[in-house]
Amino acid sequence: MLIKLTTAESKSAYGDITWHVGKTVSIPLEDRDNRLCEPGLLHVYEGSPELAVLLDPIHAKLGPNALCYEVKGKIVVRDGQLKVGGHRFTVVTRRGLPKATLEIRVRFALLCGLSVYKEPTWARWAQAWLSGTDRSYRAASEAVSVYSPTLFRERLLIRGCSRPPNCVRGG
Repeated sequence: MLIKLTTAESKSAYGDITWHVGKTVSIPLEDRDNRLCEPGLLHVYEGSPELAVLLDPIHAKLGPNALCYEVKGKIVVRDGQLKVGGHRFTVVTRRGLPKATLEIRVRFALLCGLSVYKEPTWARWAQAWLSGTDRSYRAASEAVSVYSPTLFRERLLIRGCSRPPNCVRGG
């Protein structure tokens, strides 16, 4: 599935292209470029509307008033799974813009972290959080303590605990 996010006025992030259901949007041959984030390429997301919403803050920054369209077309360049681009897309349908709740954002962050950070204690905690089997403060504290003992102690002191082992057991 290919997704295009636009402004509330159905314009591209730079405001130069209008997107509407049934319309084919294309870059003229003489203006085409194969570099993402350049005017000669149309930027879309591959995957889901949820992924587009999660990545919007680091890309177009369209925000909660953005419109979400499903499009079809040929991908000519990609930036991993983050975004893709092409020169011609047809707008298939308008979709509702999903809300990126705190839980969805945490889930996304943990999945990103698991793809690069392999410390066993942290990875077990992240998997338990994702599966819903353990989302306790204690489990999170233990995972943080492995990553950053200093940060762990500072957080406990903020909670008013001067003896960390006792605070962790108490939850």
